[in-house]
Amino acid sequence: VNVLYPAAVENGFWGNGFEWFWRLREVEGEPGVFTYRPEGWFSCRRRRIQYTGEVDVSTGLPDGEGAWVADTYHGEAMRGYWEQGVPVAPAFARQVGTSAVFVKLCVGIVSNRGEDLVKELNAYHWKPRARETVQYGEAQVETSITGGYFPFLPLCERVTCFDSLEGLAPRVKMNVTRLHSLLGAPKAEPREALIFVHGFNCPIAHAAERFAQLLSLGRMPGHVAAFVYSWAASRAGAYDEVRNAIPQGAGGLSEMVRGLAEQGFETVHLLVHSLGTQVVLHEIPLLEKVVSPVGASVKGRPSLATLTFMNADAPRERFLDLVPRMLGIAGHLTAYNDKTDGALFLSEIRNGRPFSKALTFGTLVDPGNTGLGHIARKDAEHEASSNDHLGLENRFDIIDCAAMDQNVSSVRHCYFSLNTTIVADLTELIGRGRGAAQRDRLIRLRNGENLFSFLCVPRFVR
Repeated sequence: VNVLYPAAVENGFWGNGFEWFWRLREVEGEPGVFTYRPEGWFSCRRRRIQYTGEVDVSTGLPDGEGAWVADTYHGEAMRGYWEQGVPVAPAFARQVGTSAVFVKLCVGIVSNRGEDLVKELNAYHWKPRARETVQYGEAQVETSITGGYFPFLPLCERVTCFDSLEGLAPRVKMNVTRLHSLLGAPKAEPREALIFVHGFNCPIAHAAERFAQLLSLGRMPGHVAAFVYSWAASRAGAYDEVRNAIPQGAGGLSEMVRGLAEQGFETVHLLVHSLGTQVVLHEIPLLEKVVSPVGASVKGRPSLATLTFMNADAPRERFLDLVPRMLGIAGHLTAYNDKTDGALFLSEIRNGRPFSKALTFGTLVDPGNTGLGHIARKDAEHEASSNDHLGLENRFDIIDCAAMDQNVSSVRHCYFSLNTTIVADLTELIGRGRGAAQRDRLIRLRNGENLFSFLCVPRFVR
């Protein structure tokens, strides 16, 4: 039903037989309104479907902005955009009977990995390799945001390819503006770019789906446009090969940032997960050449407002060595760490350092034990008298996620896009520019240091 029937309709199989079977009839005097029998010839009752909006006069098909309503229990009330009768992103829909709500949105993709952006969207290459030519595309992703969550969502439905960022960036900006117009949000031209750098066991589609789920749950403000930077990753069994191949793709992220600045983006945010941390750390010297230093404005260079690491898979010493350089280019540095992260523990075993002092940075949550005390420490009196989250005393935060157990898998490594507490916190940080001390759902764990934890209720409390 979910595969063969849509394919038959799309390819015109059986001609007008579908209209005959469903007993489809147009309602006289009501343009765009039809009635049909939900079970075809096996049903006595009739239901209504209606489309109101822009239509291609040459084909008579919905084309442009419009609204669709089907009043059956599993029917949808949808507002969004159509291309020759096919609903496309952005769109906002509610299932009539269950009140489950879905959002279809667009995410820009810049990829220098070996997999083809269209033909191998869900595939891996066992041997990671970077392309000489970068691929650009826009992915349309449908996500559940409330009510009954469908098991097949989020789903990356299709990718439209472009020759360069010059073609991709305006399209992403346009669809961000359209989405927020549908949601009734204030109109704002996207001037900031949020770039998601995924981990290593992640095909292109999975990265777009996870990122879109976070964006739809967080209701990221309309001045932020979303992009995925997809680097040469692979499957879990190829961890060493992936990690060792990271230097081969160096320069792709910094060139992407440079290109976004040329397309009018004045501010950039980096959201980095797992082994993507080592991709970013490797590019710090290159990023220093394409973004403005903190406290300065260089013509043609965007500012890096936030640099955020989720479950960072990188050796502690290497991360600490680069913290001063990261603070030199990033307005705010944040690490969401979890000492119970199972994937990072396996990484420590694979790298020969379980239970040692050379821990993976993403499992560390105590600034005093990480060597970050002198960096993370801040003056509490200054915090109380200033709302500037980019002040020198308030630019590095560590968020301890170990107590979080709602919508968290047993591995505790990839829950940041599904846990609404973390999603809301990221939206405050990236979309509204608030440091941890100003965010509503965080509490300071130790006076004088930027170590925070979430205000959250455990699952066992009833």
